[in-house]
Amino acid sequence: MENWRGLKAIPGEDYCRVVIHYPSDTDSKWKDPKTGEPEGLSFEFNLCEAVASWEQMH
Repeated sequence: MENWRGLKAIPGEDYCRVVIHYPSDTDSKWKDPKTGEPEGLSFEFNLCEAVASWEQMH
C-alpha cells in the first residue's frame, strides 16, 4: 500500500506487524547518536501493541 508521499506499508511476519518504507530518494534527516550515521528509512511497527497502548490510555 502506498500513500501520497510515497510511503509504503509492507505486511510483516503476522497481521500485527507492518514495515513502513520511505521512498528510496528520501534523504535521512536523523542520525544515530552513537555513530553519527544517517538512520535507516524503514521502520517496523506492531499495530496490536499500539492499539493496546492507546486503549490503556483512553
